[in-house]
Amino acid sequence: MKLIALVTIIMVFALTLTACSKPTVDSPDTDSYGKTIKPDHNVPEADRD
Repeated sequence: MKLIALVTIIMVFALTLTACSKPTVDSPDTDSYGKTIKPDHNVPEADRD
């Protein structure tokens, strides 16, 4: 019975840490909406297609 209680406490602690941690992905940059990615300037223009 003590083992079940210990495992339950550890699981609740782990879930609490996961829920309260910072998100892994930052929010997207709203200024970049609707803009296309600029082509790589190191690739010759003939080879970009």
